Amino acid sequence: MALFGRKDTQKEAMLAAKRDFEAAADPDAPGSIRRIRSRVALRAKALLDKTFVEGAQRTERHEQAVVLAINAGKPQPEAPKARAFGTVPAFDHEVMAYLPQDFADRAFDLGRRYQRVEIDGPTAIAYMQAVADELCGVLQVDPPFEAVRFLRDEFPETDDEAGDEEQETESPN
Repeated sequence: MALFGRKDTQKEAMLAAKRDFEAAADPDAPGSIRRIRSRVALRAKALLDKTFVEGAQRTERHEQAVVLAINAGKPQPEAPKARAFGTVPAFDHEVMAYLPQDFADRAFDLGRRYQRVEIDGPTAIAYMQAVADELCGVLQVDPPFEAVRFLRDEFPETDDEAGDEEQETESPN
């Protein structure tokens, strides 16, 4: 009985997360939605980063499973796919967050490509920031949040380069 209750609660949390996202993304929403928009943006940021990491981790596991399947003469497992919903930390508990499938797919794919070394760290950061900027546009969040901070910490030169570009753009010369 507890299993059914938990599943229903999870489904309700998923519906609420999607409903909150859609309310925050509504351009005609009243100003009172600002607090919800802020909360949704923080959750979306966390889920966007988590989806990138899952793309890398699940790709690694999938590639290992493919090798095992080939060696055993079995059919290859299906490639992993991004999830639009996921739990993210919120103070002392976890909450359900939602990303439109398109954003989840792009973040997951960037994580997959980074794991396979198809793109390097600075490129992954730049692409993820572009996805985050677009997501912030949908949510009407300005300034946009910073994506993949954990990866930026591994490649600090990318922050310096971004700062140099901003200074060059702001320069009147």
